[in-house]
Amino acid sequence: MTGGVSKDPDSMKQPQQIPNVSRRTALAADGSRPRRPVILEFPGRGDPYSDFFCPALAAEGAIVIEARYSGRWLLRNLMSADYAHFHWPSFHYAASTMPAVLYKAVKFAVVLLLMRALGVRIIWTAHNLYPHERNSPLWIDYAVRRMVVGLSDRVFVHGRTAGGILERELGVDPDRLVSIAHGHFLDHYPMQATREEARLRLGLPLDKGVFAFIGQCRRYKNITQLVATFQQHFRDSWLVIAGRCPDDAYRSEIERLVRSKPDRILFEPRFIDDAELQFFIRAADAVVLPFRDVLTSGSAILALSFGRPVVAPRIGNLVEIVNEEMGILYAVEDQNGLVNGMRSALSRRFDQATIMRHIASLRWQDAAATVLAALRETR
Repeated sequence: MTGGVSKDPDSMKQPQQIPNVSRRTALAADGSRPRRPVILEFPGRGDPYSDFFCPALAAEGAIVIEARYSGRWLLRNLMSADYAHFHWPSFHYAASTMPAVLYKAVKFAVVLLLMRALGVRIIWTAHNLYPHERNSPLWIDYAVRRMVVGLSDRVFVHGRTAGGILERELGVDPDRLVSIAHGHFLDHYPMQATREEARLRLGLPLDKGVFAFIGQCRRYKNITQLVATFQQHFRDSWLVIAGRCPDDAYRSEIERLVRSKPDRILFEPRFIDDAELQFFIRAADAVVLPFRDVLTSGSAILALSFGRPVVAPRIGNLVEIVNEEMGILYAVEDQNGLVNGMRSALSRRFDQATIMRHIASLRWQDAAATVLAALRETR
């Protein structure tokens, strides 16, 4: 997602207690209305996706619970739940040592099996194929995902391309795959700033081309290649990079590269709050996302929501989101794809209103409605 610009996890509220609802009856506990499905969300808030998807799910009629991944909490609450919805399985077995990874992976398997034994159905939204930054061997990530797939009633993906990848790589049954929209961020962030106002705020020239990268600075996002490509090929443009760098070593690599030719590069390796976000995106002529690998790009959705075209490789859900009116996609194996895509972005005129009109069709409400419709089929 848009990690470098997301909500601060420290501000997350405590998990909710499950309402007094019994899944074993057709009515709510007080008998007043038809049953609403009780869904445990792992996580239920703290990242942009959950912060927007979960309220939409509740608005469509589900009882959405921000779950706590602890034995005591689960034992106390599982009997009242219908579904457990996981987003990033690796969160539940990540650790700094191999023995700890193995222990937590086994514990995760036990938790999932306990859920199934208690009648709680498991669902997974696959935001990525594997963790982008692995601290465990590939075989563990593969084994855990195959287990999750095998125990899940439904696997949700953002687009047919992502679904095809999961079918090939993880053997997901196509009958259990459901494609849902990744909602837009229109009206969720301040968007009053014009291109000129944003550039004046950041001290950027009004008459030069400006590229931007927005989001957490992580290795799989290929930011060092972006900087090197910009320094080599763009002598009359500017580059803005804004977002936290969780990896200090990678931050140092980027800083060294920027210092080697610092002209026309604005590097802001910090948390970008909601109020500032519009200036970093609206100042750009194009947002460049040179990922090495991605299944679902929330950063692209974010840029398009602000009316800015995207330059990115032709992979994952980008294939279905970014049409020729919304940006430029290049073949990931093309060594000149990034530089040619950036050049094309500067030479073309993209219309902000057209981009925002296209992205407006990706609604959180539709995603939530599709999820609930798919879950009704599993009952």
